[in-house]
Amino acid sequence: MDLVDFSEDLFRPIQDDLHALLIELGIKSHHFIPISAIDGDNVVHTSKRMPWYSDDPLVRHLEEIQFNEAIADMPFRMPVQYVIRPLSSELHDYRGYAGTIESGQIEVGQQIAVMPSGAHTIITDIERPNGAVSSASESDAVTIRIADDLDISRGDMFSSPNEKPTIDNQFEATVCWMSDKTSLTAGSMLRIKHTTHTARALIVGVDFKIDVNDLSGRLVGDELAINEIGQVTIKTTEVMIFDHYDENRATGSFILIDVSTNETVGAGMIGRPACFTTA
Repeated sequence: MDLVDFSEDLFRPIQDDLHALLIELGIKSHHFIPISAIDGDNVVHTSKRMPWYSDDPLVRHLEEIQFNEAIADMPFRMPVQYVIRPLSSELHDYRGYAGTIESGQIEVGQQIAVMPSGAHTIITDIERPNGAVSSASESDAVTIRIADDLDISRGDMFSSPNEKPTIDNQFEATVCWMSDKTSLTAGSMLRIKHTTHTARALIVGVDFKIDVNDLSGRLVGDELAINEIGQVTIKTTEVMIFDHYDENRATGSFILIDVSTNETVGAGMIGRPACFTTA
């Protein structure tokens, strides 16, 4: 702000333009703070040179910001990362399923669904690194034990029984291509890493490229070069368990890996954002 003489008249139009862009992108929570780091204006303390700004300075805002409030109220999702079977004399019948809760809350005695089979079961125990607990919520790393002997492996997912994720081996996605060695085209065969599940992925087609200067516009093209973003259709060799990205970021995002070099070459969001649905 020191470069524009701390002018509110210059700050407000920029704020309005960014606000409109973020709303179009579906980003509901955002806050604008005019700062000048050279003298600390609105960084730690309220700036006397910008009396027209009455909200908290940057550091105070960061200290009081609340994260993941909405995630706890979302449907339960926990990708299975590891199946624990000690097979020891003391724990000869122990079977636990370890992973991180990506959204929602659970408690002992609660009914859950096991995807992709869709089978329902009851949680009998929830264990954390410091011992057994009666409940857990998003971001908690837990081991879950269930009442039934089901066929569950890494890449499967525990979910809410009444709000299950989608199961499919073909879906639309918005992909940002990050490789300077190859381009993304129809027919490209890659490896997809989604939550704890890895499979082979075929790019069925590149529908269009996205003009980052005008999100409502589309650019004609059947391939993506480095740093280009486009809408693609992907088909996988195994069924994927997912939500659309605008419903759940953790279960709606993925990375694409080059099968020959093992390099990460793309990142994607499942679904078609509302701002890209019109030409």
